[in-house]
Amino acid sequence: MRAFPNHHRALNTAIKLRTLHGINKYKAAKISPVECYLQRAISFSPEDATTLMLYGILLHKLDKLDKALIQYKQAEKIVPKNAQVQYNLGLLLLEMERYEEAKLYAVKAYNNKFPLQGLKRKLEKAGKW
Repeated sequence: MRAFPNHHRALNTAIKLRTLHGINKYKAAKISPVECYLQRAISFSPEDATTLMLYGILLHKLDKLDKALIQYKQAEKIVPKNAQVQYNLGLLLLEMERYEEAKLYAVKAYNNKFPLQGLKRKLEKAGKW
């Protein structure tokens, strides 16, 4: 990630490690937290919607829902028909109990052939599908 800041697979792996081990593991190992790498990647290429979405995913997992929403919305502005962004945005809105908006994003994602059915199942469970 130092040589190629927008390496999506590496960023995603770092996000998984961050959510598994927490911030203290980074401090003990004296390496930069994934938040720093994501911010650097966004600065390096502000029009990279995938990096914005990945940052949103991290913030969502850390329960920083309002901040995650900002990242997802920025990604959506860049790629308005991206099913992956729509799906993740729908999951976030569902968690925020904004069911009607979540359903709209679910419909968009599934119309764009998004394969995972988790969002639909969660909306069904909430009685909102």
